Formats: sequence, C-alpha cells, structure tokens
Amino acid sequence: MSVAQGPAVDLPLAATRGFADLAQFGRPGWWRYLVGLVSIIFGGLAAVLVLGAIVAAVAPEALTVLDMGVLDWRKVDLGAAAVVFMIFLGSIIVFLPITLAVVPIIHGRRWLSVITERKSFGWRFFAVSLATTLGIGIAGIGLEFLVATQDIEIDFHGRAFLVFLPLVLLLIPLQVSAEEVFFRGYLYQMVGRMTGNHAVRLLVPATLFAGVHLANPEVEAGGIWAILVYVAIALYLGWLTLRSGGLEMAIGLHLGNNLIAISLVGSTASPRLAPTVFFVNNPNFAVEFFATVVAFTLHWLIVRRFLRT
Repeated sequence: MSVAQGPAVDLPLAATRGFADLAQFGRPGWWRYLVGLVSIIFGGLAAVLVLGAIVAAVAPEALTVLDMGVLDWRKVDLGAAAVVFMIFLGSIIVFLPITLAVVPIIHGRRWLSVITERKSFGWRFFAVSLATTLGIGIAGIGLEFLVATQDIEIDFHGRAFLVFLPLVLLLIPLQVSAEEVFFRGYLYQMVGRMTGNHAVRLLVPATLFAGVHLANPEVEAGGIWAILVYVAIALYLGWLTLRSGGLEMAIGLHLGNNLIAISLVGSTASPRLAPTVFFVNNPNFAVEFFATVVAFTLHWLIVRRFLRT
C-alpha cells in the first residue's frame, strides 16, 4: 500500500494502529521529527508575533485589553471583545497550517496522513462523534438546570450572542483542528516512531495536552479535579484516535465540547471569551470529573453502535 495514495477502503471501527504507523512512510528519520517539532513550535510562535504586530497596527485597543488580562467580554466594548476573541483563537489556529506543511516538506508524506489513515477525511466518523457529544452535553445541561437551579442560571444576551456566533462557528473548528492535528496527529505519530511503544504514544501527547492547559483559570479554581478533567479528556481523545484510525472522531468530540463551553455554558471558574446561554456559579470540579467519565462512556457506547460495520 502506498502512503501517497492511502488505504483502498474506509476501515471499520476496530482496534487499529495503522494511523500511528503511517510515521514509517516517506522520510521517517527520528531527527526529522525533532526538526519538524522545532519548526512547528518556533514557526507558530513567529506567526503569533506577526499576528500581534498586525493587531497592534489596526486594533491597538484589543492589545490593551489583553495586557490588562481581561478575558470577560462583558467588561469591554463589544467590538474590542470580538477582536480579543479572534486574537486568542488565532494564536492557536496559526499552528495548523504550519503542522500540515511540515509533513510533506520534512517527511515526504501527504498532509492528510497526519489526520487519517483513510484516503479522504472520514466525515461520517466526525459527524457521529460531534452529534453524540452535542446531544450528551445538551442533555447534561438540561438535567443540571432542572436539579441544581441554585447553581445554574440563564444568562442570554441576544445581540452579543449573534455578533459572536459567526466567529464561534468559524474559528472554533479551526482551533480544535489545530490542537488535534498537533497533539493527536503529529506528536502521536512522532512518539510512536521514536519509541515504538503504543502506551507511550498514547500517554505522552495526553500528558502534554493536559500540561498546556494547566495555566487555565479552571485549574486554579478546581485544583486536582480540574487537572483530572483535562487528563481524562486527553486520554479519551487519544483512545478515539487509536480505535478509529484517525482524528475525525477526536475532532468531532473536541469540537462539540468546545462549542458547549464557549457558547452554551460559562462559569465563574472560566474566562468568558464569548457570551453564553447559561452560567454556572461556583462549579464543582469533582462532580464535573465524574460527569466527564460518564459522558465519555456514553459517547463510546453510542459511536461504537453507529459506526460498527
């Protein structure tokens, strides 16, 4: 089978390591992965600096807001809040094209091979995972609203919500894709190629993914329970990648989770980058951790049923 052409058929949901093993094709030297990793990191940081310079030239008030550490859209002008939202996500999105460019340039493989083992993106895998995540998440919000009315309230601002909605629908999928392609794509294949250990290729990207989120306000508010939530998310996303042979299901779940967190439910423990429909006062991260485990269990049971061939 040629990696340039990809697999001849769409693989069923099964225990496959084919996606990780694509790292052996093209130019697979371990030193190339080190060069690629450095290129992605420094290339991304350089792109962020360029983005900052552009913003400083055309919208200096947005940088002022960032310098003040204001991550609450309600505390600044709506236009400035929208620009800050775009800067915040743009600083992550810039890593996506750089990672995708590194694969063919340094490793001699088509860029799609860092996303899936299939010959094209598995939209069915993505759609079922996304729909399942949104369904479970919305049901969970509804249940919490019914049984914990003192902790969750409606906080809907129609005009602001409509202003941010196009930005959310455009930028969140790109932000999620950037994180998945780097952590569950490039790093996953890199660690597997360099160690040959399937457990390590699952744990290292998960640990790094959780690590970069340690600076989030939720960790300060929730402590070890908030960290465990991120670890659970990272491990399950890696598991989905391993079992489904690509990033499609992980991207679907990650996207559903972020859409809910950004536009549906805000809390006192998280930055309010965009207006939400609901607001949670003093969230209990121990409860959230166990709810996350239950949600992922339901997600796996459902996607297995729908994707079994």
